[in-house]
Amino acid sequence: MDDDDQLRPTRGGATPFAAVRGVLGIAAGLALIALVFAIGGGRLPGGRWLAIHLFTLGPLTLLVVAFSGQLGAGFVQARPQSPRVALLAVGAGILWLAVPAAQSGRLVATERAAVGVGATVVTAGVMASWVRLRRLRKGAPAARWAWIVRIYERAHGAYAHGALLGALLGAGVFSGRWYLAAQRAHLHVMIVGFAGITLVATLVVFGPALLRGRMAPDVATRAQAALRWAVVGVTVASAGLVLSALNGVAGTIARVVAAGGLAAFARAATIVGLAVVWTARNRSAGARGRVIGSHVAAVAVLLVVAAWADVVIVALGAWTWLDALGGLALVGVLANATAAVVTFAGAQVLGADVTQRRLRGERLDALHPWTALATTIGVAAIVAAQAPIATGADWHDVVGRLGVGLLSVAAALLAGLTASSRPVRAADSLVAEQAVGEVGQDAVGAVGEAHDGL
Repeated sequence: MDDDDQLRPTRGGATPFAAVRGVLGIAAGLALIALVFAIGGGRLPGGRWLAIHLFTLGPLTLLVVAFSGQLGAGFVQARPQSPRVALLAVGAGILWLAVPAAQSGRLVATERAAVGVGATVVTAGVMASWVRLRRLRKGAPAARWAWIVRIYERAHGAYAHGALLGALLGAGVFSGRWYLAAQRAHLHVMIVGFAGITLVATLVVFGPALLRGRMAPDVATRAQAALRWAVVGVTVASAGLVLSALNGVAGTIARVVAAGGLAAFARAATIVGLAVVWTARNRSAGARGRVIGSHVAAVAVLLVVAAWADVVIVALGAWTWLDALGGLALVGVLANATAAVVTFAGAQVLGADVTQRRLRGERLDALHPWTALATTIGVAAIVAAQAPIATGADWHDVVGRLGVGLLSVAAALLAGLTASSRPVRAADSLVAEQAVGEVGQDAVGAVGEAHDGL
């Protein structure tokens, strides 16, 4: 009998991420397109603006909307509600925003109406997600992790605030130094207020679950209080950044106030980030998920570094360093987090049963040294290329392309093995079943694992 004829399913177990299977595919596709535009730079229509917005509005927003509902339901032990309407609205809005820029290569006056409509549609999708989260939380007010869902709601509210600023920028309401100030506020509300606060709140429970370790003592209590202040801080920072366009002492005071607001977020990021590092250091030496674990640990460390660097840059008004900080935040933190989520959930939904999902994870772990090295050097190169260092433009271009190239290789390796359809053979399945017996039933849902084990 041929070896392929010996294939058989070995253990059942539906993945709780099946509901977001389509989102993972769309997010991965949009991330690939954003990567192509990042590599192409100014040679492709839309250039850097389109690459950044394809990532932030595409994979980032889609995954936040999908997984905040999925995880939020788990946190309050409720049945997840379908995010289909919200996701369709977000997807339609992304196309409405991106297509005009891709056609002309820049935003012109005739496209401002399209930008406004696109921003409105995306925001409507995010607000539909907010309504869904609020219903989940109201249905289980006494749940242990209901406060995380409340933080998700506030992060969604920050999106509406940031989207309004983005629409006003696209419509040409701001000009001169007020445009630059409003643009900084828009970026901070979207990256720190929406994505950053959602990420920090999720890492409280989901981080240890992805690392296959235990939560640091008392982190939940401290993170809950710190994140509440962080939400307020981002709002204060947004107002301060806009008002930093004022002349003289008034602008300086507004800038310092903005830095103080961002310090509240940095404090929350530090509490949670250090807790994740504690989990990574204290987990079992033989724990699975090394590839995903390396991404999660990198996110925790770089998140703390980026948050405090942002405080210093804003306090000093060192705006020329914002591009380097943006590279660290977008690539080092958010893209790393996206890679961890897509790889973890993708390996789960593409596995036919628990055993196949386990073996898929083991194949991914074999790449750990190479993906970790490529990602580390790639992030460092992109940050260096954006730093305002007095060197030739050619040097910045070469280093930037090196960084993007290395990240492309790492992403291709992860995507290739995550999507690999290589079947599981009977002999391999038997070994995996023995491992299941030793370690215990695989908790394919990280939220379920967090509730049961933490």
